[in-house]
Amino acid sequence: MQRAHVVLPTVPVFERTAGCFVNQEGRAQAAMPVHFGGTPIALISPEVHPPRTFLDHVPGSEPRPPAEIFQELTRALSGGKDPALVDLWAWLGRQNPLFSQMGSLTDHPEGVRLLPAAQTRGDFTAPPEPTPEPAPDELELLLVDWTFGTEELAGYAAILQEAEVAPVLSVLPGEAEKAGLRDGDRAALHLPKGLLAVVVKLAENMAPGVLALPRHRRLDWRRLAGTPVYLTFNHLDREQG
Repeated sequence: MQRAHVVLPTVPVFERTAGCFVNQEGRAQAAMPVHFGGTPIALISPEVHPPRTFLDHVPGSEPRPPAEIFQELTRALSGGKDPALVDLWAWLGRQNPLFSQMGSLTDHPEGVRLLPAAQTRGDFTAPPEPTPEPAPDELELLLVDWTFGTEELAGYAAILQEAEVAPVLSVLPGEAEKAGLRDGDRAALHLPKGLLAVVVKLAENMAPGVLALPRHRRLDWRRLAGTPVYLTFNHLDREQG
């Protein structure tokens, strides 16, 4: 929140209003609210039970809940008129007949399958472009994620920064030897958008022909113009000095 320019107070999905969840088999299911928030019991009756008092609103929303403020902003931006109510399922049904059955979702506890009766023509008509094959003397540079250090929002947390380790370029020993690199050397990667320096880590479990570089917050890995990226041994050398 301290890094944000604007913070909109709200609650997580499925806590205040009913929604819809589509599982892995394409089945849309009604998702009812699971939590409405309230004052913790420790604040209401810290020593004895009962009494227990539960609230139907999120603490901290007094004197005006966020939803009321958002509605007022909407009216102000729309010229003082309340926006017309929109039936989301009806709108989706007009966009794609597959969603026309969503209006009866609450009548089907097990959900509604969102699958077409037959494959429609025009879907996926253009086959994906084949990935170019690397030349014999090229190495593919793979961007990988780590448990700590590569997730952007988590990288802002000081406690998680303490758990992360310094970024390294993982290289198969045989590939490193061809580039004149040893374990612990600082390598210079000549990327499309500039030079990137990173410490080399030899890894026996690497596949041949690839280099693994983490999307680490301490690395300017965005110097890659795009993926896939293939480097020759001329693009990988030991940093001098």
